Amino acid sequence: MNFRRVVTALAVLTLFAGLASAQVLPPQTLTCTVAADRNPNLRAEGLAEHVGDVLLTCSSSATPSSVAAASDRVNITVNYGVPVTSRGVGCFGSGTATDCAVESMLTIDEPGTNTQVAFTGYGPGAAVYTCGGATNNGSSALNACASFNYFDGTYYDFATTAGGGTQAQNAYQGFIPKGSATSVTFYNVPAATLGNSAVVHIYRVTNVRVTPGSGPVIATVSSAVSSSTANNGTTLSFSNNGVTVGTPATSLTTSVTPVGAESLCVSPLLYSGNASVPYSPANLALLSFKEAFTNAFKAQALPISTGGGGDALTSVTTLANGASVMGKIGSSYTIGSGSSAKTYNAFNSESMTIFPADGSKWAGSTFANAVTPLASTSGPIVGIADSGTRLHATFTGVDKNTTYYVSINNVGGYSALSSFAGAAADNTSSPYAVYVGSSTTLGANETTAEPINLAPTAFATAANNIIPVIKLPCGAASSTGKTSCDVDWEVTNDSGSGNTFTFAVYAVYSSSTNPPTPGNTATVTLGYSPTNGSSTTTPVGYTAANIPRFLAPSSTPATFFNVVLCQTDLLFPYITNVSGYETGIAISNTAMDPFGTAGLTSSCNLYFYGTNQPAAAITFVNGSGVSTMAPGAQIANTASGLGLVNFSGYAIAVCNFQYAHGFAFVQTSKQTLGMGYLPLVMNTTNRGQTLVGESFSQ
Repeated sequence: MNFRRVVTALAVLTLFAGLASAQVLPPQTLTCTVAADRNPNLRAEGLAEHVGDVLLTCSSSATPSSVAAASDRVNITVNYGVPVTSRGVGCFGSGTATDCAVESMLTIDEPGTNTQVAFTGYGPGAAVYTCGGATNNGSSALNACASFNYFDGTYYDFATTAGGGTQAQNAYQGFIPKGSATSVTFYNVPAATLGNSAVVHIYRVTNVRVTPGSGPVIATVSSAVSSSTANNGTTLSFSNNGVTVGTPATSLTTSVTPVGAESLCVSPLLYSGNASVPYSPANLALLSFKEAFTNAFKAQALPISTGGGGDALTSVTTLANGASVMGKIGSSYTIGSGSSAKTYNAFNSESMTIFPADGSKWAGSTFANAVTPLASTSGPIVGIADSGTRLHATFTGVDKNTTYYVSINNVGGYSALSSFAGAAADNTSSPYAVYVGSSTTLGANETTAEPINLAPTAFATAANNIIPVIKLPCGAASSTGKTSCDVDWEVTNDSGSGNTFTFAVYAVYSSSTNPPTPGNTATVTLGYSPTNGSSTTTPVGYTAANIPRFLAPSSTPATFFNVVLCQTDLLFPYITNVSGYETGIAISNTAMDPFGTAGLTSSCNLYFYGTNQPAAAITFVNGSGVSTMAPGAQIANTASGLGLVNFSGYAIAVCNFQYAHGFAFVQTSKQTLGMGYLPLVMNTTNRGQTLVGESFSQ
């Protein structure tokens, strides 16, 4: 026997046996189709627009290679090609300073929907159970939330223990990965084949906000194995990719409808609350915001009952039936019945699907550990917007002697309330918005309180039709002379299509004491609000930025207030001082009367037309050079006394006060022949004056 050959043969056999025992099995594959649950219109003006969910529907009839063992894990990344601006909720763990959790979530098997074969308490029959950023802190931690492959008698679910236990966490929080602002990654997501061709695993990527570009938003999915118990891994294979999850479109058109020029002939007065006391606020303009497509304007959250009330989210336990549905992933729901029934989904509000704090379960209509959504002490609750859509007006160039008001709610006109008959957040289609304040604050030395703290005043045309208004923090309301300010109205109800929200602007001023400056033109610019924050590439910077938020308004400033002098125009049809003739002219300011008329003190200019007419207007003065007339005063002079030489024609007197009247007398120098007449009071409405003193139609 050749001992050396025997030893060699044994060594070779031993080597092959070792290789066989260390063989790496081929990875198991879940074959997935990629789809978008919807392709919503995105507001082109928005910086944090809610895109449609991405659905990965994955199937495999193979039995998991690791039965009753820890689940394989994959990292799933969705790239949107545009900046992802989902709210940041913090960065966790060592070495993850730029790997920060956002409000985007990935759910497994449509929890709470019972959409396919399910064992009670697992898969679609399970509650939402979150694996949030504080636990699953990005790529630095593997298998942070326990998951085991558990055969429930129908297919393989994900359970908390090898023996089943309860449903493993089925909602994974997303991260903005290092060096990317266009994609969201979900780390350590359980993956396993199902052992049943009749069912599928559904991975839903939801709660993603983006800043849209110029074209459709295309979502592309990729994945990679992050860990495997059996050293083989379960991979996701995509049969298709690149789905449209949103299409940007212009969503807002605005218009300003001014009344026209405001005259100083009268002093607009506030409604005192006593219908017997005269009042006459100046109607300045109607500001209109029209949504260009359905759901361009949205409330903060979904309506929660047919009786309305409570769109503001103050406590999870108050969300009632609205909350239980909002916790069901990808679902819609209907409230009301018959002709009053309205169907809602996450795209009917600025909020998205609401998820509980890290490690919490969604149970029925409340969270298992009920917390306040906007101020949680046990972890962030994601998906809730800061406000409904806010409609914004910026006023510039306002007059310092004028107090401005806007209607608190949308109106049907200057004296007509909106047609909305229900409560805010009711399930009607009537548009409703409410004043929520101004970012223009009054300084410490201001004498007027912040506008949000002002008790609403009321303008009215009848005791039963009062328009509540709020004072703007600029103009006469500002002791430091602010000439610009802004205001926001928040949409609290709008389930209709193409609605228009209109708000009224009013003014109060004195025409005699510190009147507005004639010729002053005030403008207003309309758009969305707020515009804070931007589509930067630092995810954590999004934490403080409002949702929703928008680009700065691009509309052209429109005039809403233009002051013109209070004038009376008198036509003297014949004036002459030729061939021995002379014309005497007298004008009186008749505002002094027994009726309590508030008159103005000013002067008149005479414009002459005819033979040898002067090149410019002549200020009407008496022989002593006095030109101003207080109420009750008169000025008289002759054509020659005014400097006319051999003039023959007519004249128009423009008096900068109301109730001017005159007299003219033409006679020969020898006073042998003469006649007198009253000048005609002209109608001035065609020259920008909306308020005229009188017209005798002579």
